[in-house]
Amino acid sequence: MFSDRFVILERISLILLFFVSFSGLQAAEPLEIKNNQIVVLKIPAAAPKIISAAQVEIQELVLVTVDLEGKRSAWQKSFLVGMVDAFVPEASKWETSRIEAVLTAYQKLATQVPEAKTALSLEEFKWKKVLDSQRELDLERQKKEQQALMQATSQPFDAAKDYKVEEINQAMAVALKMAQENPSLTSSIQDYLKPWQERLQLLQEGKRRFEGAWKTAAEIQSIQDQRSKEEEARYFAEKGHFSISALVVPHQSMLIALGVAAFTLLSILFSFFRLAMAKGGMSFGGVMTLLIGLGILGLYAYFGYNLFQGPTTLGNYWPEAYKTEVEEAQVPNPLPRMMFMASGSNNRRPRPEDAKITFQDSQINLLTKSLLTMQAPATEGSLNVVRKALAIRFHGDKIEFIDEVQFLGRDWLLRYDMLYRKEGDSFTIYNQEIFAGDARLPGMMGSYVFRQFYKELLSVLKDSNLGQLYSIEQIEPGSMTVIWPLTQPQSKPPK
Repeated sequence: MFSDRFVILERISLILLFFVSFSGLQAAEPLEIKNNQIVVLKIPAAAPKIISAAQVEIQELVLVTVDLEGKRSAWQKSFLVGMVDAFVPEASKWETSRIEAVLTAYQKLATQVPEAKTALSLEEFKWKKVLDSQRELDLERQKKEQQALMQATSQPFDAAKDYKVEEINQAMAVALKMAQENPSLTSSIQDYLKPWQERLQLLQEGKRRFEGAWKTAAEIQSIQDQRSKEEEARYFAEKGHFSISALVVPHQSMLIALGVAAFTLLSILFSFFRLAMAKGGMSFGGVMTLLIGLGILGLYAYFGYNLFQGPTTLGNYWPEAYKTEVEEAQVPNPLPRMMFMASGSNNRRPRPEDAKITFQDSQINLLTKSLLTMQAPATEGSLNVVRKALAIRFHGDKIEFIDEVQFLGRDWLLRYDMLYRKEGDSFTIYNQEIFAGDARLPGMMGSYVFRQFYKELLSVLKDSNLGQLYSIEQIEPGSMTVIWPLTQPQSKPPK
């Protein structure tokens, strides 16, 4: 009997001790508070308990529930199987993913406590109805968002296309408007706008596409100028040397000239012979023959005097042919750039000063001395008149080419005076005079020599392509001015 009483007293003491401890725990601050929860408790030796709690306070050892009527109940925390969100009207605005998570929690709880499945099913049914409604709204919203996204991105960005700033702003304005009306599309539209914004920034920085990269105008100009400079140097090194062939005098022509001279001398000798043989004095015919012979001999003598007494070298005839105001190495040389401009290269970078260039005749002569090769080809059946130097001299009414040559072991000086006139934009060579020393060559001989020279001159101009781009604007004593682009036809040699 005593022992039974002792057991009963022990149990009462333990119960009192629990309630004392429990009261102390209730006064403690909750570790966590949740609102609108379905709480499932499993009390030993009792059926599972399901509570619709407006609030749940979770402490270290105690769980406090406040039901919908405001009644507070304390439970041992170890009794808690689980709790899930209870349905509330605001839940209809929740995202689908959140509702799906709540339903998953219900199913998990029903699996843990099968006895509570029936009690939980009504709440679960409410959530499923909300989920179905929310999914329909989601589908409708997604459809509208898809339409808005298609409208916002209706103009795909083409990286290979050169857009104008106005085109970019127009495409971006449509997309930004759709993003403002559909905040959920902000991320997708931002991805769409990114290449447009990058391109706009490049254009606003003054950059443009150049050989696959974006560079400023200054960077592009620097690259192009450097390439142009390098190509100009290469082009001139390859093309900046010219050659001019020797004059050719056929043996036949020399024989004819010697024949004429011999005939003249024989005529004169015949005249004196008739005079010496005349018995009654010289006849009228003899006198006329003598006079004609003497006249022709005088012409030949005058021609020969001028031919052999005239200057034989360029230095004797024109000492200032190469004279400049600065040292020869410092004389400006526009020829490399002129030739490069005339080459048609895509790397040309025309400058305003390229439109008009003035040459001093001494400047051209220095270029001729350094860049022109005088060839002496061996031509069978001909006598070569080998060139030693070639100079040009500008006068007010003519262009004079001075050709220092060697022929039959002697130095000679040939001069080609090209008489010109300029009327408006037309520049015409209307006549030529050819001199050997101080002797003017007669028509046929002079024309023959001049045509050979003019042919070589045109060949040099063709090789350099200068005649296709530049034309003569003005000639003054000592200088010539050429212009670009070509506006006048090239002058033709006189017939």
